[in-house]
Amino acid sequence: MPSAPFSCCLLRRAGTPRFFSAALIMAIVVCLQPLMPSPPMALGRTEINGVKGEDWQLLLARLTRRNQFTKIVGIQLINIQSGRTPELLFKNRAGQSGRVSMAGLISARNLTFSPGLTSKWRIFLKDGGWICGQKITSHGQNFHLETSFGLVTVPLNDAIGLGKSSRGLHTHRAAAHDRVYFPSGGMIKGTFTAAGARGVEMHSALGTEWTPWSRIEKLVLGGLPTRNKGGTKFAVTLFNGSMLKATSIQLVNGLLGIHTITGVELKVPISTVGEIDMIGGKVTWLASVQPDTYRQTPLFGQPWPLQRNRNAVGGPLHVDGITYSHGLGMEAPCSVTYQLGGQYRYFLFAVQMDDSAKATGRGYISIRIDGHHVYTSKVLNAGMPVHFVRLPLHGAGTLSISARSASYLATRCRIDLLDAALLRK
Repeated sequence: MPSAPFSCCLLRRAGTPRFFSAALIMAIVVCLQPLMPSPPMALGRTEINGVKGEDWQLLLARLTRRNQFTKIVGIQLINIQSGRTPELLFKNRAGQSGRVSMAGLISARNLTFSPGLTSKWRIFLKDGGWICGQKITSHGQNFHLETSFGLVTVPLNDAIGLGKSSRGLHTHRAAAHDRVYFPSGGMIKGTFTAAGARGVEMHSALGTEWTPWSRIEKLVLGGLPTRNKGGTKFAVTLFNGSMLKATSIQLVNGLLGIHTITGVELKVPISTVGEIDMIGGKVTWLASVQPDTYRQTPLFGQPWPLQRNRNAVGGPLHVDGITYSHGLGMEAPCSVTYQLGGQYRYFLFAVQMDDSAKATGRGYISIRIDGHHVYTSKVLNAGMPVHFVRLPLHGAGTLSISARSASYLATRCRIDLLDAALLRK
């Protein structure tokens, strides 16, 4: 078929009236319009098309008609302003600028970010965060950690210990002494005195000696973690696996300033930041709430823990080919109960069988609020489409979720509760 301008020339040479030629051109344009790339949506709509280099997504505490949180994708973060009404400024691919209130923000996520620990060691902070790096030394009353974004100094009084990146400290109470743990299960009690290229120096009943890094699993310092008294507002996750809980953040000229409740201050390039989550805002992810009770009936003697932001076997929450960042992974049969304290208005979620269950997984969930049954899903199979549900809580005190197999022959009944969130009043 000839192009539209060439068609116009043919028509005009044949003596066709000018208005008829124009009408034909308009008809051709209308027919071709669905094949043309659509322009980006205007700011304020649910979604903005992105291009390479503009990899951030904002998740806002504003619901769509499908009971999902509003997303703005394909943007570049420009500035985060502090003050009485903090705002985040961004720019889309068309060069249009926009802003959102930090009070209405749930999270900002780099879409190229894949959670993982790429560093060898972690220094654990008393506020519950940690910083990852390759090499640890100490001088005076400070740890020094070499990271992918520079040398970080952490006061000893702000740390509860250090360990390999693949492990946590799992300590919830103060120890009378500092302790060094070995991979074999052994331990030395004493007083930590230094860290350097040789390893960790401890003064104990056996005297003062150095333990090489190759023999150390973790070091736990005496002292309790700092309880969050409402000062923590953000959780900042970096590409190298670090997670920092901040009282305030500020983005200026491509550098994100992070101020923690323990006093640690960092400035990191925004390119090293994977995700920024609000804490104590309008939305609380269910995975961040500590369950009141959890019961699981083991299959063939194998117990399955409740997984937070992972599927039942510890892998990504992967449903219908899509990976979700937030949710719960459950192996049926199991049940979990949360104490809500009457502070929430809605419970939002989607439920589906994890892709890892394949064809053998068949199950369903049921939900009770304050002891009253309010929801039962249909029988779930891997590959089914995802639908989001909004349940009113009306200031409820308890939320109970039960996962069950749909058949005695069902195996790999790995049910995912996706983007499960509680909305405040």
